[in-house]
Amino acid sequence: MSLPATIITPVYNGEAFIEETLLSVLEQNYPDLEYVVVDDGSRDGTPELLGKYAARVRILHQDNQGESAAVNAGVEAASNDIIAIVNADDPILPGLIAAATEVLAKNEALVAVYPDWQSIDERGGAAAIHEAPDYDFARMLEEHYCIPGPGTFFRRSAFGDEAVRSAAFPLNGDFEAWLRLGSRGPMQRIPRVLASWRRHEANTSMSNRSAAMAASRIRLIESFFARDDLSESIRRLESQALSAAYYFAAVLALHDERVPARRYLWKSFAHRAVWPRRIRSDRRRSLKLMGYLSLLPMSRPLKTIYGRYLDKRDIDNELDA
Repeated sequence: MSLPATIITPVYNGEAFIEETLLSVLEQNYPDLEYVVVDDGSRDGTPELLGKYAARVRILHQDNQGESAAVNAGVEAASNDIIAIVNADDPILPGLIAAATEVLAKNEALVAVYPDWQSIDERGGAAAIHEAPDYDFARMLEEHYCIPGPGTFFRRSAFGDEAVRSAAFPLNGDFEAWLRLGSRGPMQRIPRVLASWRRHEANTSMSNRSAAMAASRIRLIESFFARDDLSESIRRLESQALSAAYYFAAVLALHDERVPARRYLWKSFAHRAVWPRRIRSDRRRSLKLMGYLSLLPMSRPLKTIYGRYLDKRDIDNELDA
């Protein structure tokens, strides 16, 4: 059994990758699929490329308003309750739509499903396979870890009257959305590699490793716990969630010297001095990295001169949040 579904692709100046993504969706030949592409005021050849697929894709054009507005415009136009947001540079893999809709059809309690995924390089070559963790809402909060990744399908109705993407969080709106959705019902992993994430410098998660992103990570958790519809079991996670948010905000000082790393580290310890043993080792605070961050800017030359001073996990870990 399968369900009708809508895929939404927001795009801005995406001529380098958009056609590959369009074909990755259309060539799945899913029988009951609506495909909505929202052109967010592109100034390159994107509109012309999209025009080639006008017979098979519903194309919306709007003035440039940012990704969150483009996603919400696509959701507003969608005819179906089952929706996926597929980024313009992240082609999906064969079988994703059928697999996701089948799982959602079998379990009406699920608010979302997500697959394992692969990272690809700028030319589309596979770089690494990423086995997503099984769903654990407490882990998302306590480790500041966004478990649903590329290829996630969700029920629009589970958001109620709220927009899928919040305009208040343009830099990490997907994580904010999954936290809101996860507070309302369970998600489920599909243990198959069915989606991709393209690693390149223009990618939002790569280009926005900044002081603004660091501050947004903290505001996101504060905003979530300011809600009045959270269960007591979720509220008990607040101190650890804030501690993790401050820590991973501090980590962004690796990329932006404006990040107040020492202040954020102090706040992390103030909220939770000792993290619970249940926190997984690859998401725990790193003594080596905290030492480096605490000594900034004096320690900054160490990152260049001593390339092995920091573990690769320490440098790249913030991309998982």
